[in-house]
Amino acid sequence: MDNAVVLNLEQMILRVPHLEIEKRTMLENKKKELQNLLSTSVGHCESGDIAENERLLNDIKTSINLLENEHSQALNAISRINVNDYGYCEYCGVDIALKRLNYLPFAPHCVDCQDYLERKRV
Repeated sequence: MDNAVVLNLEQMILRVPHLEIEKRTMLENKKKELQNLLSTSVGHCESGDIAENERLLNDIKTSINLLENEHSQALNAISRINVNDYGYCEYCGVDIALKRLNYLPFAPHCVDCQDYLERKRV
């Protein structure tokens, strides 16, 4: 395996515990922000306040989903390493290009299969 890929893998593995901390910190900050908005809008909620609260809630949900997705992908890559399946496409089984793994160390699919799967979802 390419040294750069190994380095990226090590960085990814080290990042997994930090994802949980980042998620918790982000949630605490967003909770405080939401509590501040709610405490200042009690009794005089205007349509702009409601729209702002909905936007904030959507931002929180998006941030949580992104962090959970990255965390899940990192854990999946680690499990593939443990069973010697890392670097092979989960869909077709071919080697994932080193260039792709350098860019996205937890990539589960080769570029062709990823493109196919994304088009299939649409």
